[in-house]
Amino acid sequence: MPSDRSLLHLQSLPSVGIQRLVARTRAVANGDLPRLSSRAPIALLCGRPVPYVRAMVEGGAALLGLRVTTYGPAEVSTLGDAPLAGARLSQVHPAILGAGLPAGMAAGLAAGSSVPVINAGDGGADPIGALADLHLLTEWFGSLAGRRLTWVGDASGLLYDLLGGCGLGLSVAVA
Repeated sequence: MPSDRSLLHLQSLPSVGIQRLVARTRAVANGDLPRLSSRAPIALLCGRPVPYVRAMVEGGAALLGLRVTTYGPAEVSTLGDAPLAGARLSQVHPAILGAGLPAGMAAGLAAGSSVPVINAGDGGADPIGALADLHLLTEWFGSLAGRRLTWVGDASGLLYDLLGGCGLGLSVAVA
């Protein structure tokens, strides 16, 4: 049974859910959250070699008191179909974070997983990148109500997830 706490993209969240996530990113950035503990490390699946993502996730997890087991591209390719991999990984990890995965793989992992799956970019969505950007914008401007963001560039998963910020009163213009 998929976890209802998975974060695959922002478009499916109500605006209050996005507001809560932005508030939590602010609390993490300010060190206002208590340290977490888990006996088992969270799983980080890296679909392509992206060293800075691994460093950010492992560093952020350490700040929160968590450990990470990283599965590189070679290991990800041997996990089999995504729902089965989600089921297997959820037996030993309290959460699964996927970065640089093939498009749609995070949703497949969530379909088979009994623990939360967090999509950190799979080509079709990038809710973590969008949350980081929305956090930064709220740090600079406070409320996003009435603000306009202009996107110049290709349509991407990050753009589609930033459109989820429209629920916060942010207007997004795409050039």
